[in-house]
Amino acid sequence: MRISGPLPIEHLMPQKWETHWPILTDSTELREAETARRERLVHTIGNLALVTTKLNSKLSNSSWQTKRAAILSHSALALNRSLSAEWGPEEILDRSSQLADAICREWARPENGVKTPPVMGAVPSVSELRINEVDSTVHADNSDTRRAGRSEDGTSSGRKIATHINEVFEQYPIGTVLTVAQLRAHATSQYAAGEASSGAITNRVKADDVEGISRVEGVSPLCAQKVSSAIHDAHGMPV
Repeated sequence: MRISGPLPIEHLMPQKWETHWPILTDSTELREAETARRERLVHTIGNLALVTTKLNSKLSNSSWQTKRAAILSHSALALNRSLSAEWGPEEILDRSSQLADAICREWARPENGVKTPPVMGAVPSVSELRINEVDSTVHADNSDTRRAGRSEDGTSSGRKIATHINEVFEQYPIGTVLTVAQLRAHATSQYAAGEASSGAITNRVKADDVEGISRVEGVSPLCAQKVSSAIHDAHGMPV
């Protein structure tokens, strides 16, 4: 396909989402939190798509089923062929992670640029670590339970983000650098693959207070590096 001019950018979840994208809860608190979350995500990379023909406002603000069909018929770009049949905050976050990983691989920092620790080549990408989607019925049955177990920082009560981060890095040698998306994509004793909160992982990496792990300064996306072993034997020696 030959592109002769600029391509329009389409918001997958529309900027005016209220009419056809309802928040299904009777709780005022949950509704306000979800509204704020959508407003934060609507302009992020995971919610933006290039199309070869601009959609009219009616299609642009319609339900996802209608809009997805319109995007697929108005765009010849392969990038849009993998859009999920459902669309919301979690899908936006997942697509953001996938696009960020792809961008970092395609446009790596030049060797003569600012010196930063490289991401270890043996570390798999988020897309390589993704597990098969659980049946939607199981998700629906367990969604209330998962929400009930969430603490104020977005993590599940009784489970530790710091432990999750350390267990991920235990699999790799000292010097390994991982993005937040890669940390989230691993399974540990604390979380299934993709279950840990991106926000909670980001907060701990930014706080730079996880034993044996250091935030990598001046790089994007946010990365953490293994600088020492956080696990020690009975004699206090790193293992």
